[in-house]
Parts: sequence; C-alpha cells; structure tokens
Amino acid sequence: RKENRTIAAPRKRLETSAKQPGANTTLKRKSALCWKAFAVNLIGGGAGPLLEGIMSDYLVPLFGGNGLRYSLVAGIGGVVHFWISSNHYRQELVS
Repeated sequence: RKENRTIAAPRKRLETSAKQPGANTTLKRKSALCWKAFAVNLIGGGAGPLLEGIMSDYLVPLFGGNGLRYSLVAGIGGVVHFWISSNHYRQELVS
C-alpha cells in the first residue's frame, strides 16, 4: 500500500502584538500619545480662540476697534515667552 505524502510548508503561528514581550508598554505608550494629542487639539483649537475672543471683548472698551489687534499681540507675547523659556531649558539639558 502506498502512502500519500504531500509536502506542505510548515505553518507558522502568527503572534499578535499582545503576545510579544513589551507589547503592553507599547499599547500604553500609544494610548498616552493619543490622549495627549486629543488634549492639545482640544485646548489649542477650542480654548485658544475662545480666550482670544474674551480678551478682545475686554480690550474693546480700552482700545475701541483695535481690541482684537491688541489681544492677538498679547497672544503672540505668550509665544515669545515660551520660545525664550525653551532656550533656557535647552541650556539646562546640556549642562
């Protein structure tokens, strides 16, 4: 009697990322980055323009129609201060 032997490629078991070592920390890192991006977009896209508008409304009695202009200048002032502080932070990292 003849045996029917077929040659087949061995099947490799596909391992999911949950079974790989360090997958749990990778998942946590991805989730943390997702929440950070969500918070940055929520604050930057939602609260930023709202606060500029509120500041503009408060500056209209002082500067008239230029209230919006001065509120935007104040917002740019915050960016300049952040940039200056980042230079100091970079110098602290080097030393």
